[in-house]
Amino acid sequence: MRWPWQKKEPKTIYGKMTQWEKRPVALEKYVPMRDLYAEDPGLLEYRYLQGEQPEKAKDTDMLDAAILAYFYRESDSPQKINDYFKTHKALEVMDHYHQWMYREEEAGDLPYLGLSIYLMQNSEEIEAVKFGMLLASYYDLIGSKGALDTLTLLGTWPDFTYYAVRALKDLPKGSFYIAKMNEHTFGYGKVCIAEYLKEKGVLK
Repeated sequence: MRWPWQKKEPKTIYGKMTQWEKRPVALEKYVPMRDLYAEDPGLLEYRYLQGEQPEKAKDTDMLDAAILAYFYRESDSPQKINDYFKTHKALEVMDHYHQWMYREEEAGDLPYLGLSIYLMQNSEEIEAVKFGMLLASYYDLIGSKGALDTLTLLGTWPDFTYYAVRALKDLPKGSFYIAKMNEHTFGYGKVCIAEYLKEKGVLK
């Protein structure tokens, strides 16, 4: 039973992370996030960084249609996007959307950054959050403090560190935000940031 004055635990991943910001606990011991994972967070992305290629998704039509429906403000489109990522990984669709984003850039501006922020802040699905972070990497985020703060907060959790580094590393102050993530991340999150530092020549 929950008493009326008791606060509900947030359902979204971003909500769980904003609650963590307010609590003096090491991130690796933060139970609401730990309970989401069956293996070491960030392991999939670590394997990708080591050259292991994920199987490419062959059924992206459903996701494409759900994204376009989002732009037409269809109310069930966010749930369709989330449902897709219940059975798919963001890395599996990354190449497809790399091509998609450049085609759309030629066709005109669609509000992908808005979709990106929506998924990062409102999704309960881990892979949907990752996909939102991938979309953010195609934008100059300097003028979007909300997106920068969201990426930095999510990126402290190892499952999201790779995607945050990808989006932030080429920005003028990207190293500042990545350093903030490095203060609290752990495990494969630290490994991912170490790879970034090697690219910059800071580590050998």
